[in-house]
Amino acid sequence: MRIFFDELIVALAMILAVTGLYAAVAGQLGIPRPGSGVGLALGAGGLLLMLSAETLYSIRKRVRGFHWGRMENWLHRTSSRG
Repeated sequence: MRIFFDELIVALAMILAVTGLYAAVAGQLGIPRPGSGVGLALGAGGLLLMLSAETLYSIRKRVRGFHWGRMENWLHRTSSRG
């Protein structure tokens, strides 16, 4: 459970860092347009994050020596149905 908590802390720190960077850029230059350099960089960064998550999941699932976390935790949903 400690590893899961550490991952949450890292994810929260990354979210805060990206949000702070975005707020700083938006404060000085205004809200970035989708075709601007900042907008394209944000889109490219999001694409890389999605592709890396998909690729790492596939590697974790298929490569025997790659044991990075438990398989059941990779796609664990934390939402509750009620």
